Amino acid sequence: MNDYLIMLENITAAIKAQKILLDHNIKTQVEKTPKNISSRSCGYSIIVLQPSQYSQAVNTLLSYGVRVIGATKSY
Repeated sequence: MNDYLIMLENITAAIKAQKILLDHNIKTQVEKTPKNISSRSCGYSIIVLQPSQYSQAVNTLLSYGVRVIGATKSY
């Protein structure tokens, strides 16, 4: 499976990030971060639904001060 994930600390951060990205016309989905890529038990990820918007999504979140735990283009 290939997904474009942006890993965040918790569900609250993920929902906040999703709203920020939606305001920038970047469609996402929130999911629990798969255990095979993170040992954090409460981690959540944003999946960027348009791969071409992945870099823009990461940069947008960082510019808004969202703490990104990690980002990966596939797992």
